[in-house]
Amino acid sequence: MSTEVLRDMIRFRNIVDRPPLQAFFEEDILVPDIKPDAARICSSKIVPRLTEKECYGGNLKLGGDLYLEVIYIPSSSGEGGAETAFARIPFRHEGTFEDSGGELEVTPRVEHLEVSIINERKFRMKTVISFAVREYEDVERNVFRGFREGDVEMMESSVSLTDAAGHKKDYIEVKDEIKIKEGMPEIGSILRNDFRTVETYRQITPEKAIISGTIYYDILYMSDESSPEPVWMSGTTDYTQFIKLDGQEEVNGSDIRMKVDDVRAVPKRDEEDNMTLIEFTTGISTRIDTYKEKRINLVRDAYHSRDIMDAERDEINIRRFGGSGSADASIREKIDLKSPEGIEKIAFISGDAIAIGGEAENGRFIVEGILIPEILYSCRDDGSLRSTVSEIPFKAAVQVPGLKAGMEINVEITVKNISGEKISEHQAEVYAEAAVLVKCFEKESISYIKNGALIEEAKDRDDNTTRLIMYVTKGGDTLWDIGKRYRTPLSEIKKINGMDENLPPDTEMEIGEKLLIWA
Repeated sequence: MSTEVLRDMIRFRNIVDRPPLQAFFEEDILVPDIKPDAARICSSKIVPRLTEKECYGGNLKLGGDLYLEVIYIPSSSGEGGAETAFARIPFRHEGTFEDSGGELEVTPRVEHLEVSIINERKFRMKTVISFAVREYEDVERNVFRGFREGDVEMMESSVSLTDAAGHKKDYIEVKDEIKIKEGMPEIGSILRNDFRTVETYRQITPEKAIISGTIYYDILYMSDESSPEPVWMSGTTDYTQFIKLDGQEEVNGSDIRMKVDDVRAVPKRDEEDNMTLIEFTTGISTRIDTYKEKRINLVRDAYHSRDIMDAERDEINIRRFGGSGSADASIREKIDLKSPEGIEKIAFISGDAIAIGGEAENGRFIVEGILIPEILYSCRDDGSLRSTVSEIPFKAAVQVPGLKAGMEINVEITVKNISGEKISEHQAEVYAEAAVLVKCFEKESISYIKNGALIEEAKDRDDNTTRLIMYVTKGGDTLWDIGKRYRTPLSEIKKINGMDENLPPDTEMEIGEKLLIWA
């Protein structure tokens, strides 16, 4: 039979974190012509930058550049000399990806790097890059609302979700000038720099976002002397970023990610013509997602009191922002350095940190992480640089309002300060402070009725077959189950049995309860 179906449209934006893609790259790198021959590699660093992405036919095509930096000891080096070689390596990678048509954000991260020396003019680089994929999925669904005519019983649910109402990206360049401390030797060349950024303040309105951050930097340079030595300097620079938003409705929350994209640091002469300054320009990309709590009504189940109803079902995935919290983790550990000749001094320490797990406990999340410091040190016999990489496990307790068991947890860790000192000829002690940010989300997949049709007249409530029966409830019976089983309006069951007319349909009945039902 034909009757008009009532439908409605629901719209919201979901954020889906897809499984990361992983790629292996191997390349031989020539030492630049202007650089001396290489005798030994001290340290290496690689920064991936994504410049293109394309999703089609179940594949995600990525392209960009790997910026490699290698500190090495030249074969012609005197005592303590070191050089840095740079290379830009274009890359392409294609991986399987289920495309849903949403906007994609892809973030590369270095999982492993190995650089070996082939000969005095050639290095071999092997690296594993992980690409985290976040999709901004615009959800539009037609949902069933009933029939224009007919006695249809519907179990409706009002579902709360987090609508990622706004998504904005911005870029800012932060410039500053650093002066070396009194007593430090003048700058000959910069060997290495590490820059990180951490958010310190945010203010979000429908029209704009005001975000303040701190840049933490560590710079290693070689002194401008006849017998050069490595010199390490650290510091911070504060900045504020203003991002224009789209004037949307008042938001309930926000998620901000700040990342150092590129750094240009060059030595500079001061007013007295001494090489005592370092001028740097840091490019920082910022992503801001603004959240708004939204409620949607879905018909979870339905039946018709007279006719057989054919229901077309579907599922919808929703995400609810639970809350966030942050804390600083202090890390301190002794490291054994494999230096048979002994350590002269610690020249430089850089570090990254990753989360490997955690556990929810009494409204807080206990983060388990690993600090990965690379320690450059000069040897006692000839002052030449060597390096070692270690892993230091640590834990951090972060208070997270709204945290519940079973939630999806996202953890971000940024190393703010890292330092260390020699404590013996074969040991160093590393100190680090890391900013730990925890965000929790509740995910749910909900089944609902997408469309419905009345396909057969089953009975006429006015004929002589209608009868009053007594039903004895069983374990797990709900009011809805009983009404649907006998295709009887819930209002009739409530009325004839003296129940509260506001009793929810999913109310579980007591075992052995006797109900009168028109069937």
